Amino acid sequence: MPGSQTLYVPKAETPTTFALAMAARARGMAVIAVHDVDDLGSPGGYVYGGPRFASFVAERLDLALIEPVDSWLPSLPRTFTHRTVQLIRADELRHIRRAVFVKPPREKGLEARVYSAGDLPESEVSSSDELLLVSDPVRWQQEYRLFVLDQRVLTASRYQSYGRPDFAALDSDPDANAVSAFAEELLEQVGDSLPSAVVIDVGWIASGEDRRQLAVVEANMAWFSNRYECDPDRVLEVVMRAAGPRTDLLDRDMPYIRQPG
Repeated sequence: MPGSQTLYVPKAETPTTFALAMAARARGMAVIAVHDVDDLGSPGGYVYGGPRFASFVAERLDLALIEPVDSWLPSLPRTFTHRTVQLIRADELRHIRRAVFVKPPREKGLEARVYSAGDLPESEVSSSDELLLVSDPVRWQQEYRLFVLDQRVLTASRYQSYGRPDFAALDSDPDANAVSAFAEELLEQVGDSLPSAVVIDVGWIASGEDRRQLAVVEANMAWFSNRYECDPDRVLEVVMRAAGPRTDLLDRDMPYIRQPG
């Protein structure tokens, strides 16, 4: 039977699950692609996958999934966002009379994009009480993914340029030093408002002719984030903290446990 040193992944392989499986096997761990409940062993292990899959595994193996709270991005000082960001209920969309960028706080459901006042997607959300992030539209240049453990970036990757996929390890990016310094300042000032294992996306916002500013894009759960060109072993380190045995949970991560349903 699978034991505590097992990584559970969905049966449909992705580049990230393939890389994490290779990293796990290099550590001597077992890797199981889950088809049904019979593939699960005794309590314990680690999981990587989408919210429905990860919750299915976590509930049966007594794992704790940790994730940032919905209000984290809107709570940041404007020096880290460089735009207005609000967390509102879907039924409040009708009161907005301007074009805004709308997205769910963490999970991917409603299409994240700019909506004009006439086509705000209140009818496309699951309920009037669903929470949505609404922000000023901005033009992102390069965007970067940071896998963070204990308020320190373990590995990072560029993943997008001007809205198009553009993968490269952060170390090879010409702005690596600036991005690293921004991340260090962010984590020093507000890192204690995040779980100990988390993914943060940051990027350059175009703010005028030949001007740009680094800003936070969003925070995500580590157990459901593409690695892009991040080091897979270090990504696995973050995932194992973010989606592992409940008995190993740190006290500081208690407020960030994903609730069933």
